[in-house]
Amino acid sequence: MRAAYHQNPGELIGSRAASTMWRAFTRPILLALVAASCCTAAMASGPPRLVLLPVQDRIGNPELAELVRRTVREELAGRFILTHPMTVRDGLRAGRIRDAGATTPSRLAGLALELDATRFLSVTLHQAVEGAIPIITLSAQSFEAGENRLSWAGFRSASGLDERKMLGLGVIENLDDLARRTTRRLMEDFLKPETGRTGRIKVPTPKEGTYLRSMLNTRTMSKMAVLPFDSVVNRQPQAAAEMATAALMAVLHRKGAPLTHPGIVDETLRRRYEQRYGGLDELSRAALKIGGGARWFITGTVETLEMKGGIEPVPWIALGVRVVDVETGQIFWIGGLERTGEEEENVFGLDRVHSPGELLDGMLDGISAAFLRTVEVERDGSK
Repeated sequence: MRAAYHQNPGELIGSRAASTMWRAFTRPILLALVAASCCTAAMASGPPRLVLLPVQDRIGNPELAELVRRTVREELAGRFILTHPMTVRDGLRAGRIRDAGATTPSRLAGLALELDATRFLSVTLHQAVEGAIPIITLSAQSFEAGENRLSWAGFRSASGLDERKMLGLGVIENLDDLARRTTRRLMEDFLKPETGRTGRIKVPTPKEGTYLRSMLNTRTMSKMAVLPFDSVVNRQPQAAAEMATAALMAVLHRKGAPLTHPGIVDETLRRRYEQRYGGLDELSRAALKIGGGARWFITGTVETLEMKGGIEPVPWIALGVRVVDVETGQIFWIGGLERTGEEEENVFGLDRVHSPGELLDGMLDGISAAFLRTVEVERDGSK
């Protein structure tokens, strides 16, 4: 006998729509839970699993990118169970993922389920200069599947003259040797993040009762979203902007600031078709607040990034940074800095900075110390 059950067609459509919305809402959560259980099981039986993603080659040097990848694997071998590169490649293709930094946490959760791991590491090759004085700049980011924050960020840049001692000893003239050394140091930062570095440019210590005191408990801090920098430099403006963005994320992370997942930032910008990152509309700010939990967004402009000098050139960098209140869209803090590598040298010229990335790191370290102190003073009401 057929059951005497009738349902209004409108109600049926509404129920189906509700069911679809519910599945879309719960799927990322379920994927994250499953991925987390896989990671727990892996950790119980041995070293944790780690997915080393393909090196993001921004300079078009596949041989150097491969050297960086091999060095990273060598440094992490024994510390993690590294997923086989072919398995990673197949998972990325299946998920149509090209850059983990531009991938949302929900999609990373799906990849984690596919690869039976929840932690990812992505390394980017930003700059490489061959010649008598080689230069290299690298950054790295780590992500946990299902989390809407950046787990770790690092940034390293070096010149062949950085290790020079008296009488000219210690100069590195080969780019491959410099790449190996810089990659190893970047991985040391990843394995021991509690020993974070400070920038080469010295800045005054914030006053008692400001940022440094509350930094000890990151749960009390407001989350920040780093938006891509703009660049008006004449040569390779996109590379300069990407380098500054990566450096700022690394600086803020080692200062203890919680950062919104860059994949959420990227998705928000793409969906809202934002091209000028300095001023987001109300809907974009709401998306950053709801999806990424951001209280502030930070961006800036690279105004100058050049090498000056003759045989031993030094970088010359000028940049501006602004902190914007996500709630109101108003600029809360704005500042800038201009430096050259010559300003750090001692009487023998041994402390001169030759790497643009190292100088950029130090400048952003000093700038961030200023605006983090301002943000904390405003929020706590302390002086």
